[in-house]
Amino acid sequence: MSFRLPDSKEPDVLLSFLQDISNDNENLSSEEIAIIASLKDHENEDIREAVAQSLVGVEDKAAVNILIALTTDEDPSVRSWATFGIGNYDIPDVTDVLWDRIDDEDEETRFEAISGLAKRKDVRIKGIITRELSTAEFGSLLFEAIAELGDTDFLPLLELLLTQSNEDKTIDEGWLKHLKNCIDVLKAS
Repeated sequence: MSFRLPDSKEPDVLLSFLQDISNDNENLSSEEIAIIASLKDHENEDIREAVAQSLVGVEDKAAVNILIALTTDEDPSVRSWATFGIGNYDIPDVTDVLWDRIDDEDEETRFEAISGLAKRKDVRIKGIITRELSTAEFGSLLFEAIAELGDTDFLPLLELLLTQSNEDKTIDEGWLKHLKNCIDVLKAS
């Protein structure tokens, strides 16, 4: 795949361009990554988010550096995608960046950072997960992080949460399914 930046600078055109790249980004050249990078500071947050999406999974230092830069974007969706994007890279720079996002005001960004650190089996994340569980304001991504970490110390708390949640008919079934799956994964480890 070889491409160039579209002549049109209309956001819809640029978004379409970046979304096409996201669907087929396995063999991006350095030049193509540089073209994508030229849009990382675009005034439109949807375009910056699409830049992050287009670089997820790209095994290239420049791509990782762009994602790292986008983890501090003013827009929470951009930060979340960038944090998700770096979560699979197991290099020291990335670990530090994930720790920088642990207290992000955006829940999804925060949980992407927690998930990335849990994938690394970084035991320091255990206290952060416990803190998040105590808020009772979390989504299923936290369960995925707990399962990734594989720490069975969370089982009693999760089982209590399941018992309480089973009695609450307003709880989303998908959320309960993720909770049950997390418990099953921990019991199997």
